[in-house]
Amino acid sequence: MSEQTRRRLLLAAGSATVGTLAGCLDELSGSGDDGESGSDDTDSGNGDSELAGAVTDDGTVDYPAFVDGDITVDEDEHRIEYPDPDVEFVLEVELSGEEDVSITRELDTDARAVYVAPAYDDGFTHHVFANEAFVADEAWNAFTSEDGEEIDERSFSFDELEEGIFHDTISLSTANERAIVADADLERVERGEDDVTAVGIGESLGGENEASTPEVSFESFHESDGDGTYTVEFRHVVGDELETDSLTAIVDGDTHDDSFETDSITVGDVVTIEDVPEGETLSLVFDGETVIAEIAVGD
Repeated sequence: MSEQTRRRLLLAAGSATVGTLAGCLDELSGSGDDGESGSDDTDSGNGDSELAGAVTDDGTVDYPAFVDGDITVDEDEHRIEYPDPDVEFVLEVELSGEEDVSITRELDTDARAVYVAPAYDDGFTHHVFANEAFVADEAWNAFTSEDGEEIDERSFSFDELEEGIFHDTISLSTANERAIVADADLERVERGEDDVTAVGIGESLGGENEASTPEVSFESFHESDGDGTYTVEFRHVVGDELETDSLTAIVDGDTHDDSFETDSITVGDVVTIEDVPEGETLSLVFDGETVIAEIAVGD
């Protein structure tokens, strides 16, 4: 994962991002002065807990049923439409090395799986559910930010809700905020270290911004052609469908002479760019100005 991509996930600076962030540690409802999580409803097996029915017997997060809301979750589970207040959220996950991390409500799996379920009561609380494979023995942190400027950090406990299912919350005061959970501190995340996993939820940009700044995330891969050049693939992993006539491949500041094979790309599609010189940086640029994917070729 490139440093640019990881900083985009954290800072949500307004270009090709899932959404904007707002809030600070002082606004985290239930957070004490010691910075510990305010989650006091996660005791394993507690039948009186408000989360007692949040996970079904087969290890599935029962969302949106457990918050009693008329909420719509799209088929790939990355977009959530919350009706009152009227907010559309997008979930995003960055990968740790070559390990897959799935955003899914079905947590009863040996693979790494996580899901974030928003709930509203005088402010949004994001319930983060994960399985044992995802949580492992990592030290997790939660981050919030306002307009991509100041980032606040606190520890994230991932208490065991029931056997093999873990949970904690991030509570924020307004809808137009973004929260991120990562298995590293802020310094490591901002350095763009390859072994960091980060999961984020934020409000969809929506409206006029949606047309000019797509919400999209790519994975990048490259393979040597043996002659000093590389073939690069960008795989669309989450977000908006893109028209390829709005995309340009840029190598070291110059347009790369390549044409895309399809008129549009969506989740699961791959953009292939050939003959990229070793040692150069390849950028996939939307509408001539917004970098939505980038890779240093040969690194």
